[in-house]
Amino acid sequence: MSIIGDTLTETLINIINAMYMSVWHLVFSVIEVWLYPIYNSALNDMRMGLDSVYQQTGITPDEFISGEMRYTPDMSDVFGAIMENAIIPVAVFIFAFFVMAELIQLINNGNNHKEFDTGVFVKWTMKTIVALLIIVNANVFVNGLFSIGSFMATSAVETFTEISHEEVHSEFEFGFFARIMTASGIVQEYDITQPLDHAEATVYYSSLLLSYIPLFILGLLLRIVSFAARLCVMIVVLNRIIEMVIYTVVAPLPLATFANSEFSQIGKNYLKNIGALALQGLLIAFIYTLYQMMVIMSIKELMAVYDVADFITNVMFSIVLSIVLIIMLFKSSSISKSILNAS
Repeated sequence: MSIIGDTLTETLINIINAMYMSVWHLVFSVIEVWLYPIYNSALNDMRMGLDSVYQQTGITPDEFISGEMRYTPDMSDVFGAIMENAIIPVAVFIFAFFVMAELIQLINNGNNHKEFDTGVFVKWTMKTIVALLIIVNANVFVNGLFSIGSFMATSAVETFTEISHEEVHSEFEFGFFARIMTASGIVQEYDITQPLDHAEATVYYSSLLLSYIPLFILGLLLRIVSFAARLCVMIVVLNRIIEMVIYTVVAPLPLATFANSEFSQIGKNYLKNIGALALQGLLIAFIYTLYQMMVIMSIKELMAVYDVADFITNVMFSIVLSIVLIIMLFKSSSISKSILNAS
């Protein structure tokens, strides 16, 4: 009877140990199942909509207003009515005022009315005609400048795509985290059918759980930052497009100042801002391409690591990379303005 009792006791202990180990294995399996979608979603955000970003950096105000951009209706009639009924009448009044002020200034400069140079009237007439043509065709003139910027951005994007376009596997396969844990010596293989001291098992699995927590936190942080980077790309690109539309709609007002030498600085600064907006598209494409090239390198490194410390280092690098992208995107406007000395 004692032999049977000892056998039953040993069997019961083995069953309890097996159940104890199975519960811990189940816990870590659930943690791993949660880790994969977090990291994979973050990597997908980092490899987001490359073609869409490139396409939007090359769009012109006319294309946006006419509804050629995704999710935008045809607003050409609305903006055309605003320009004809609100902007152009005021611009014509400003133009007339500056034209007369310029004529008076030219006459006064002729030795206080004592000497009249007929060349002054020729100069004034030519300047007035040119300024009037610019105002009447302000929409065409400004869109032409933006088209130059669009051409620069599109040409650069095609070059960037040929050089930097590279497909890379960007999903962690199941078992990846267990592999790096085992390779790092954090996870050890135990035979769950053998008796195990519960105190040692509790200490071991508790330390293992603490090792998974940083991976989980880093995964959430990477997911948040990569999503924020994706959101910031959309914000900056859309903000630039709306700025271009606003600058195009109000174009006759600042361009009307070209009729007067004293106030022509307003129109010149307006043109500098137009150039800065056009150049910003090229800068966004360049910054984003550089980011994508570094992301590809980072993902390759993540997929190839065999150590938890290396994995954490690469994840931290990816987080920093996304933060730098956000900062540079918001600075792209000030950089383009500083290049052209626009205020």
